Amino acid sequence: MSDPVLRVEKLVAGYVRDLPILWEVDLKLNAGSMTVIIGPNGAGKSTLIKAIAGIVPVHSGLIQVEGRSLLGMRPDQMSRHGLAYVPQTDNIFRKLTIRQNLDLVLRPLSLRQREERREVLLVRFPTLREKQEIRAGALSGGQRQMLAIAMALAGEPRILLMDEPSAGLSPKVAQEVLEQAHALTSQGVSVLLVEQNVKQALRFADYCYLLADGRNQLSGPATTILQSPLIGEIYLGGNRIPEVAS
Repeated sequence: MSDPVLRVEKLVAGYVRDLPILWEVDLKLNAGSMTVIIGPNGAGKSTLIKAIAGIVPVHSGLIQVEGRSLLGMRPDQMSRHGLAYVPQTDNIFRKLTIRQNLDLVLRPLSLRQREERREVLLVRFPTLREKQEIRAGALSGGQRQMLAIAMALAGEPRILLMDEPSAGLSPKVAQEVLEQAHALTSQGVSVLLVEQNVKQALRFADYCYLLADGRNQLSGPATTILQSPLIGEIYLGGNRIPEVAS
């Protein structure tokens, strides 16, 4: 297994300095892999991915991408280090068309580069190509998520952070979104996502971290976690369990 492209160690983070939500959390994301963060409501899952994205203040600990620290960086600076973040909500501009949404994030490029990159994204998401002149607000939930992912990929990130991409979607559409996320790993993108849709996410993921009470509780290969009889117990009782050997 290759060295991790993203490393989090002993992370303490939260919106208020004296009231941290995360307590010494550790996490690794390997190149070209998909890792899922699961856990009960209030476990700190979204806080963790937002802390990595530079949205939630980090009080102590380490966040590194390929050995470079991300601590103190603003969210808008993350793209320089190959990171892109897809929030759970408010991740597209509803009053703009699909094409306008894409062109907005492609603005730094020259006209020719913009057209070429837009074409690459529309080829990857054929449903968006068919509807590119339609306002994003008129799209289905799954189509809006596809657009949000396409916009995040505009800068050709090496690491994609996603916060509950299947939230509110039907099981079939949720599977399509997770399939798209997993397909990115074959193209060299490392994916880290938070998911409540545990069974489906574990079927696509390579590795899994389970948080509870803002701390690491369980980790291991996704296939191992999926087969564990303890998952139901964790979600019902929040019991703390020794870490699974990877």
